[in-house]
Amino acid sequence: MQLDLLRHAKSSWADPDQDDHERPLNARGEAAAGAIGRYLAARGDLPTRVLCSSARRARETWERVARELPSEHQLELVVDERLYLASPGALLECLRALPRRVENALLVGHNPGVAQLAGALAREDPFNRNLDTMRAKYPTAGLATLQLADPWDELVVGRADLLRFLTPRELA
Repeated sequence: MQLDLLRHAKSSWADPDQDDHERPLNARGEAAAGAIGRYLAARGDLPTRVLCSSARRARETWERVARELPSEHQLELVVDERLYLASPGALLECLRALPRRVENALLVGHNPGVAQLAGALAREDPFNRNLDTMRAKYPTAGLATLQLADPWDELVVGRADLLRFLTPRELA
């Protein structure tokens, strides 16, 4: 089973009085999310279930990603308010609730929870440069791809292989 952990793309701070939950993406964030979507489409092993924070910037990130995926690709989108600024433990519990039939899942969320969860799930590997890069900085629209050793309901930390950590800058 495979898990993609996507931090939402860059959001706008144009209106300092705007509620944090309702902040939209800025132009850079829109471009980055589109680039991640094109990468996923080219990669081919697409998620069949997407868990997305209810925050506007997370939903808009997913919408921009989804525009780049093949139109015939079938997936289930779950927008969940529990994912908004969730702790790694809360994110893990949401993942553990996924049905075993889901082979590939993508979670769109926020830091620090997404970065901390990715770092916790990944197996220690001194030769994996992706792991060092990911743990040093998990920027907006950063995407970690993990190969899971366990089914969702038995998911434990430290047993997944980090296959790739990708940032929008790498795709520019």
